[in-house]
Amino acid sequence: MVLSFIFGIVASFAAWFLVAVALRPHLSWQPQLRRFSTDAEKIWYYAYLRNRTPWKAIDVSMIGRLRVRGLYAGHPNRWAVFDLSLSAYSVPLLPGTLKSKRQNASRLKILWTGGARQGVQVLMEALPDRLCKHFPQGQPIDLDALLSLGERAELYFVAFCTDGFSGSRAAFESRHYTKADLERTGN
Repeated sequence: MVLSFIFGIVASFAAWFLVAVALRPHLSWQPQLRRFSTDAEKIWYYAYLRNRTPWKAIDVSMIGRLRVRGLYAGHPNRWAVFDLSLSAYSVPLLPGTLKSKRQNASRLKILWTGGARQGVQVLMEALPDRLCKHFPQGQPIDLDALLSLGERAELYFVAFCTDGFSGSRAAFESRHYTKADLERTGN
């Protein structure tokens, strides 16, 4: 009787460990944000989220947040946090590394556009009103400008996903990117 009780506890722990730890999703973020400009009119910003498991991640959803310190007068150490709209905020499936023949198949690109003409409206509509008031009307707002706000500005992402094999769900937070983490490519 005691032996079966101990076996039941050990088997329950092994099943929990397998589902909650070993078979949970494993996503990773790239170390830098990419800034790609095709010409003076169009600028793209993107971050990669990669599925590191051999099986697919399903029901992937993401949020982006901008943290700015030093925006409040009289409270220089207080952080203001703003939710940002993402172009790929919800994806039904992110392939795993096992079945994908291409290296980039298990990566997800999150985009913003910015620039002199087209991108201003796109980014202005995506920003909260209380953040837009820190920029002159009609001025191009891009990620460089957002990460230059206040004493220190940080951008980070949180991705939530369900493992396609075990059904366990997990959250993955990126590092807090600063202006120094923008990698420039293109023109």
